[in-house]
Amino acid sequence: MVLYLNSKQRETVTFLLSWTVDMGLKRARLETVEVEGMDLYAYELGKYKLYVDEDLMVDHGKYIVIWKKAVDGNDWKMYRDIWNTSMLLLE
Repeated sequence: MVLYLNSKQRETVTFLLSWTVDMGLKRARLETVEVEGMDLYAYELGKYKLYVDEDLMVDHGKYIVIWKKAVDGNDWKMYRDIWNTSMLLLE
């Protein structure tokens, strides 16, 4: 699967990636749990884990990505996504 981004999307991704590095994140583990395609759209369900070093996990949760087939019909583009933590909020 190839992901193409326009200039605004690239700017956003660059910001988010630099933000995660500034937070000290060193590694992310993504695990695709389910993928299903339907003509022009597909969805991906998965789990993630974020680490500040090789062994210290600071967040884990789940995500959903909706993929949309490109106009040329050959590639898929990320259309929508959402990420939710599974960690408890301590007050």
